[in-house]
Amino acid sequence: MAVFSLPNYIFGPTHWQVLSKTALAYKKDGVYVGITFGELRESAESFAKSLLEREIKQHEPFCIFAENCPEWVIADLGIMMAGGVTVPIHTSFSDEYICYIFSQTESSVVIMGKEFLERFLLFREDIPSLKTIVLLNTEGIKDVLQNGQSIEGKDHWQRLSEQY
Repeated sequence: MAVFSLPNYIFGPTHWQVLSKTALAYKKDGVYVGITFGELRESAESFAKSLLEREIKQHEPFCIFAENCPEWVIADLGIMMAGGVTVPIHTSFSDEYICYIFSQTESSVVIMGKEFLERFLLFREDIPSLKTIVLLNTEGIKDVLQNGQSIEGKDHWQRLSEQY
């Protein structure tokens, strides 16, 4: 018997019938833009592949600290496809509570919206497990980095940001 997973349910055996149908919509310049099931699957698989190339462990936790957006969904599905576990962090949580989540999950990766990077860097040193910060939107990042802090860039996310 096959194990249930959300990606298998969304992109299961009948997926080919809905490849061109809209799976997600978001607002860009005041107009709703759709992402098809085919585009969603391709993006999620691409992110999963980048995680697998990183040789992640089964059930490895990945924190997502971002506003609701298509990239959030793509990251979540990609994490699940690769065998990881998504740890959502609400953007309204206090800095102390965010550090607590990291201490409990021992996540080494956070995927975040660039609008939260400056805030995150203020308490980043309080998270010893953190090794990698992946930004959903990378344009303008030089404006935010300070004090010799550096981040690992992901071309996939930049392409995703430009595409969607």
